[in-house]
Order: sequence, then structure tokens, then C-alpha cells
Amino acid sequence: MAGNGSQFATSRVEPLPAVVPAARIHDRSAIQIPAGLKGRIPLGQRVLRIGVGGDELEPVSVRAPAGGVLGVLGGPSSGKSSFLRLLPKVNPEAGPWLMPEQDAEPGAYWSGVLRQATTGGLERNSVALVDDADLLPQEVNRDLADLNTLGSTVVMTAGYSPILAQRVPLALQARNLGCGILIAPRTFMDGDLFGVRFEADPNPPPGRSVLIQNGRATAVQLGWVP
Repeated sequence: MAGNGSQFATSRVEPLPAVVPAARIHDRSAIQIPAGLKGRIPLGQRVLRIGVGGDELEPVSVRAPAGGVLGVLGGPSSGKSSFLRLLPKVNPEAGPWLMPEQDAEPGAYWSGVLRQATTGGLERNSVALVDDADLLPQEVNRDLADLNTLGSTVVMTAGYSPILAQRVPLALQARNLGCGILIAPRTFMDGDLFGVRFEADPNPPPGRSVLIQNGRATAVQLGWVP
């Protein structure tokens, strides 16, 4: 309305950057849990920094409750492995982190971790970082489901697929969590696992993602680890 401009606050609106170094996220995230959420987050629930977003390009976080499964979906070479490397870098306090070395055999690694968990030798606060869960053998996925049942939090990546929940048992748990991350989604159906559809960017830059949380889809630029 004319003459009442003083009633309206203005804010800086910046486009999402094409690259966000991991150090930038960590430096701008002095606290892990926003003050407004303290006291309302159950004990043992993590808030993981993942990138920047919003009008002010503030750090963006996603909740990862103890014993939950956070699903991260993306196409080939979209940056799913880079995202898993990012998490320990910008959330060092949220571990211990479990992830096989690059040249390690995933089946042997996860079966060994499951044995530790079964015998009580694994910290219940551990977070398993599982890359390309949809490409792992069925027995490995069973071990991972058992590990999650024993209380370990899991962050799993997988490709977009309408039958993902049938192929990967952990995908059902990721759906039940109600939040997830879509890396460079190409079609409005890529969010179906989480019950959300949206207008996709046909040519997203590397690391451009959609965070699904509380029934909302938010554009995020994920942090980057060289």
C-alpha cells in the first residue's frame, strides 16, 4: 500500500551458489542445533549440516534421529558419494562414523560391523554411511537392515527407482522417517519415495538438491569436499 512502506521489512535474497566448500558450512555453523529447537529434539537425535539455502544462504540441516534411516537419492555421478564424505567433515561431533574404505569390499565390512553390534562391541551412537545401497547384494542389505534394527543410524544413498522400496529394505525405513535428500532431481516423480512432488530444475548445477522435511521441498546447495 502506498505510504506504508515502513511497515514492510526487506531482506537480502541471494541465488544459491554453484559451489559451497565444506569449510564454509562448518565455519558458519557455530552451534549444531538452532536455539529454537533446543528442548524439543529427543535425546539422541542428530541435526546434520548438509549445505546452504534460503534467502540469506544460511547453513541448512536435516534431522537424523537415533536408529533412523536418512535416504539420499540421486542419479549416476550426481554426487552421492561426495555427500557421504561431506557429513563427517562438517559434523565431526555427530559420529562415530562407519564407512568402508574406498577399496574395501562392502559385504565383508558391513558383516564385520554387524558382528560387532551383535556382541555389544559397537557404540549405539554410531552412524553407518552406506553408498549405493541399491547396487549392494541382497545379503548385504539384510545385514544393514539388521544393523539398523540394533539401533544404528543409517544414511544411505541410492539411485532414483520406482521399485527402490522393494529392492532395499532400508528404503522403507527412510520413507517412514518423513525426510530425505534428492540430489539433482530431474523429474517431478523423483520425490515419490518421500510422498512429495515438485517442479524439477532441468539443468541443475552439481550439488543442487532438494531437502524434503516436514512435508516441504526446499532447494539446497550441498557442501563440497575436494
